[in-house]
Amino acid sequence: MTYSLNDLAYCSNVHPGENVEAVIQNIQTHFVAVKQRRNLTDMASGLWLSYKAANALVSS
Repeated sequence: MTYSLNDLAYCSNVHPGENVEAVIQNIQTHFVAVKQRRNLTDMASGLWLSYKAANALVSS
């Protein structure tokens, strides 16, 4: 099986954030850095949310 660079995703569970602000900061810092290091314009990502962050998004 052959994969292209765009087939491999990055999951945010390696940088969990307890609240929405921390999750956004992790995306802006870590996800963007990985995408740039891989020289990609697009990159798939898994998103991990704590109960507190998910609940804040649902409640807003």
